[in-house]
Amino acid sequence: EDGSLDFGDGTFVIIPPQVATVRPDLGPNIGTAEFQTTHTYQAISDYKVNYFERDRSGAILNMFNPGDTPFSAYVLIKSQSIQNCNHYPRLNFSPVDKTCPGVAFYHNPGAVDADGDSLSYELTVPAKNSSTPVDGYLSPASQQFYVNFNQGNEDKDSQPAFFVDAKTGLITWDAPGRIGDYNIAFKILEWRTNPSSGTPELISVTIRDMQITVEDCVNGRPELIIPDELCVVAGTLIDAQVFGFDPENNKVKIEISSDAFSLPDGPPTIYPSVEVFRNSVPYDSVRFKWQTNCSHIRDQAYQVVVKIT
Repeated sequence: EDGSLDFGDGTFVIIPPQVATVRPDLGPNIGTAEFQTTHTYQAISDYKVNYFERDRSGAILNMFNPGDTPFSAYVLIKSQSIQNCNHYPRLNFSPVDKTCPGVAFYHNPGAVDADGDSLSYELTVPAKNSSTPVDGYLSPASQQFYVNFNQGNEDKDSQPAFFVDAKTGLITWDAPGRIGDYNIAFKILEWRTNPSSGTPELISVTIRDMQITVEDCVNGRPELIIPDELCVVAGTLIDAQVFGFDPENNKVKIEISSDAFSLPDGPPTIYPSVEVFRNSVPYDSVRFKWQTNCSHIRDQAYQVVVKIT
């Protein structure tokens, strides 16, 4: 009821109430809502488009006074991207996730870029406005969240670790400690090669602020078997299968994200096409098919991110 979108040029819009779509696949009492608007800038410059909401969840452990701390996240639009036209990264996987204590946790936002620009990733601190971090932020792997900090990883032989892979965007928390809710934030940096100088230029920064819930549970992590990386000649049919299973035979959901799905000419397809929870005995599988052609040729590799829940 109090969200706003600041366009970074002195104008903003108050977001009207939206009807939420219930998402039981993400957990109880979770839903999603969308708002769409159009804005025209009067000049070429750098702009920070910031979303602001007055309150966060009051149960967050790793910041001070979370229930009275605003939520803020932005997309920094660089002038180069306005001059040359740009699709900004789209994050296909939900910003809420769950895990159990003592077991290594992995999350990937499934970021894709329709223009084939390079993406890199780095951790940052959640913010309470477009330029100010929240008060008292602690890494989820901080010592106060563990009974035995020196044995806080999954193997119980070292301190816990929390980091992001700069190239793939894979966030690793090895391993969660205290039960409860945590907020984290990270940057997705979009790079494009300058045709004149041949050097990469930063053309946008996207902030994702997300919540991880550590539940009171004992659970074996579901696993994936995925194909090796491929290098093919244009015209080759890629027909690959992803397998997923759960050590306790629980149902699993396999999701696939890739910038290749944004291609206007002959994008890949997946079978089954609906990403839902299915039986994992002895395994679940998703088939990835892509009839490549010459329009798909580019220097940048296509990244395919697979997530199992």
